[in-house]
Amino acid sequence: MSLTDANKSKIRTFKDSFCLYTPVREVLADLESLYQSAEIGGDQLSMLLCGDTGTGKSALIRYFSETKNQNQSESLPILLSRVPSKLTVEDTTRQLLCDLGVFGSSSHRYKNTQSDAHLTSRLLDALRVKNTKLIIINEFQELIEFKGARDRQAIGNRLKLISEEAGVPIVLAGMPWIDEILNDSQWASRLATRRHTLNYLSLSKRPKEYNELLKLLEQSIPCEVENSLTEFEISLSLFAASCGEIRQLKALLTEAIKLCLISSKPLSKQSLSDSFKNLYPGNENPFDLPKEKIKIREVEMHSQYIRGDSSHRASIEPRRLSEVMTLTQILSKK
Repeated sequence: MSLTDANKSKIRTFKDSFCLYTPVREVLADLESLYQSAEIGGDQLSMLLCGDTGTGKSALIRYFSETKNQNQSESLPILLSRVPSKLTVEDTTRQLLCDLGVFGSSSHRYKNTQSDAHLTSRLLDALRVKNTKLIIINEFQELIEFKGARDRQAIGNRLKLISEEAGVPIVLAGMPWIDEILNDSQWASRLATRRHTLNYLSLSKRPKEYNELLKLLEQSIPCEVENSLTEFEISLSLFAASCGEIRQLKALLTEAIKLCLISSKPLSKQSLSDSFKNLYPGNENPFDLPKEKIKIREVEMHSQYIRGDSSHRASIEPRRLSEVMTLTQILSKK
C-alpha cells in the first residue's frame, strides 16, 4: 500500500510541527524581549544562541521568524539570514541585502560598481523601509571556522555598526563554538544578558523536560495512539534509539506514523519497533527488549572546534556519548 495525498499532508504537518517545551519557551521569551526592545528604540543588546546539530535551534528561529513575518506584505519584521559563502565584509552586507529582498544586491554589475559604504547605506535604508525589528544570522560558526582574527573582527564590527545605526538587535546562532565571539569585549558586553545553549535531551539530568517534550509530540501525532510515548518503557526505548537528539527522535516517530497511516493501525510499540528496523537495520532494537536490558547513552560532550596551527589542521571534534547506562544507573541519577 502507498500513502494517499491526505496522509502525506498529515506526515508533513507532523514533521513541521514545533513543540514549545521549556527550553524553547525560554529562548522565545528572550527573542520577544529583543523584538519589543527594537520597537521601543535606543541602544540595543543582542543574543547568542548556541546548539549542536539536531538540538532544534534552526527550527526555533524559523518558527519565530515565520510567526512574526506572516501576513506582512511589505515589511519584514524578522530578517533571517546566514553567513555568506564568501566571507568578506562586503559580501556579509550584500547577503543581508539579498535576504531582505533588495533587487540587484547580488548581481555581478552591482558587485563591481557599488562601494562598501554604499552597500551599507543601502542596507540601513532597506531595514528602515522593511520595518525590520530583529536580525537573525544562522550558521555563524562558519565565520569562526574559516576566518582569522582580523577578518572576524572586521565582520563583527560591521554587524555592530548595522545594529547601532539601524537600532536593530542581532541574534547570532550556530554551533557551540560561536561563543568565540565573546573574545571581543564589545560583543561580550552586548551578549552579557542573553546567551542561550540548546542542549540534547537528558534522561538522567532533566527527565521532566524529556517527558514534557514527549507529551507535546504525542499531541501532534496524526493517527490513533495505542501506546503513549510517555509510557515508561516506551519513553526509555525512544531515548535509547535517539540518544537524546530531537532530530533523530522526530525522524523515528515520523517513520512510525507513516507505517501506521499506510496500515490504518494505531501507533504502538510494534510500529515503533518496525520504524527502528527500517531506519537502523541490523542494530539492536530497544523496542524489542525488556526495560531492564535497554541500553541508554546520553551526549556528555557537545561538538568542539579545534583551531589549527602551523603543525595541525583545524578540525571538529564530534560530540561524545556517555558509557552505556542501565535502568538502575539512570534512576540513581534522578
